[in-house]
Amino acid sequence: MISRKKKIIALAIIFFSVFILVGAGCAKPKPIKPDPVSLQWWGVWNESDQVAPLIAAYQASHQYVKISYKKFRLEEFETKLTESLAEDRGPDIISINNTWVKRYQSKILPMPDKPLSVAIGKAQKKGAGAEIVYSQSIVPVLNSKTLKDKFVPAIFDDAVVDGKIYALPLSIDSLVLIYNRSLLAQAKITKVPSSWQEVLNGSRLITLQDKEGKLTRSSAALGTANNVPRFFDILSLLMMQSGTRMADQFGKTAAFHLAPNLTAENSPAASALEFYVNFANPNKESYTWNASLPQAVEAFASGQLAMMFGYAYHLPQLKAKAPGLDIGIAPIPQLDPINEINYANYWVEAPLKKTKYPDVAWDFIQFAASNENTNSAYIDKTGRPPALRSLIDKYKEDPEKGVFALSALTAQNWYHGRNPAAAEDIFKEMINQVLDGTNSIQEALNSAAQRINQTF
Repeated sequence: MISRKKKIIALAIIFFSVFILVGAGCAKPKPIKPDPVSLQWWGVWNESDQVAPLIAAYQASHQYVKISYKKFRLEEFETKLTESLAEDRGPDIISINNTWVKRYQSKILPMPDKPLSVAIGKAQKKGAGAEIVYSQSIVPVLNSKTLKDKFVPAIFDDAVVDGKIYALPLSIDSLVLIYNRSLLAQAKITKVPSSWQEVLNGSRLITLQDKEGKLTRSSAALGTANNVPRFFDILSLLMMQSGTRMADQFGKTAAFHLAPNLTAENSPAASALEFYVNFANPNKESYTWNASLPQAVEAFASGQLAMMFGYAYHLPQLKAKAPGLDIGIAPIPQLDPINEINYANYWVEAPLKKTKYPDVAWDFIQFAASNENTNSAYIDKTGRPPALRSLIDKYKEDPEKGVFALSALTAQNWYHGRNPAAAEDIFKEMINQVLDGTNSIQEALNSAAQRINQTF
């Protein structure tokens, strides 16, 4: 009898304990009243109305967070940023080019390894004016694997340094071939060039000169630096497609000038550079462009240029200058169609170490960049190509975004030092040295690599 009573008491204790534990587990998070948070976001290319939907979507569950966006001209952005950092003021979040991440690494706050702690609000009932109740929530963060799974490959290569994520993109851009359908038709070219050999062939068919040898119609804007937009990217792409290793395996020194093995005399970059400058050499059959011609965008808009190589942001410029122009877009030509290589150039969002609200800053960036619905609205608003893998299928059939979206899957670039602008100036001088005969191609490559290495 006593034993039976003991069993009943023991079972009652167990039942009571389980009830307490289950009850505790079902308890609702304690409501809180979060302190106001104010974030300053500085950028270059986005207009305020383009980022407004991102901010509004985030604020729907974070009404205590105020995000103010300020746009700067490209030429003033870094000066203003440097001044503000020196005076311990300025933004919490900055937009920077993908090639600037290592340059600003010491000033950027990397994404933490642990989840973020952020107050998230939830409406107690549906409808306007519903009360928002906040609770402190744990927000998972991206890591190297999930970043690779979510975004196209170039993002991992550019945004991850020493195993840490320093920035995330809202979109990505990659080089494409932009062509004038009418000029190709006049030259009886029925197929848009998909290889560089076909671009070379088109030069012979499209290019026109007057009696004095002055170019009156050009096939492609190639061969020079000053009047070819993003000449650095185009030449880098040609080098990479040629099999050039642009930097050593550790990304510590430029290597594009080096021969691939002991039996080779020159770097593959030498053939790429020669191919490029020959389009501006009057003594070559490929001659179609020179430094005296207008900027490529102007020449294309005026109907003097059949093909240029550019990014998504060039399309609105061309349409504004020449609304009636029949513009086509095609993937960038390849040397080896089996091993497709494209070139990426884009901007990323990063929080600065000075921010007082690191978790909120990273939470907003991660939300804007990786939330599919929110990011898709941004892509539709701006017309820029998506960096999220999940959105590529959505846009791949789009007449404009489709080419850019698919190109992003194989787009690359290379780390060219902590001063990308200096590297571009060095490439410009390299091109001019070859064109004016100051240096041989290999000498120009050697000199350029040596100077760029000083910025690594």
